[in-house]
Amino acid sequence: MFWRSDDTSFLAEYLAAPIFENDKVEGVVVVFRDVTLKLAFERAVTDHQRLLEQQVEERTAKLTEEVHERIRTESALRDSQARLKNITDNLFESILVISESGHVIFANQSAKKMLSGDGLVEEFEGCHADDLFSLRREGVDIPFEESPWKMVIVQAETLRDDDAVFMTATGLTLSVAYACSPLIE
Repeated sequence: MFWRSDDTSFLAEYLAAPIFENDKVEGVVVVFRDVTLKLAFERAVTDHQRLLEQQVEERTAKLTEEVHERIRTESALRDSQARLKNITDNLFESILVISESGHVIFANQSAKKMLSGDGLVEEFEGCHADDLFSLRREGVDIPFEESPWKMVIVQAETLRDDDAVFMTATGLTLSVAYACSPLIE
């Protein structure tokens, strides 16, 4: 710290070098500069760095909690899906969920067994309904695009038929009663 003639002080960096004359120190040269602003800037940088580290720590903790919550949620969702699949797989009724494009999104075990007969097809999901079965009226197979099921999706109305005939891809003719309703998500 250096003092001015008016008794005020300032922080300084300095370098002192001796002045030699005839191998004897005759004086000293002092070079100095006021570092008040430099030190204030360094303190501000340090404070800002601490603040950033604190924000990173808080955000990391928040993200960690969000990840744990997501893991818990995903686990609960998997458990719920497994429960629902177990329930639907143990129903005697066949359940199919078919997309607007006619692709099977979900088929329970009863539907798979009924529509594939003895040659049980495990992978119905992703198959087009026309590749698995069709509605038969007056001896004519009706493709999905022209079927009443497509109209259920388009018009969002429920349909029930207690005297229908399905023709499976294996050539099996099934007399069925079915209900069809739109799945609104």
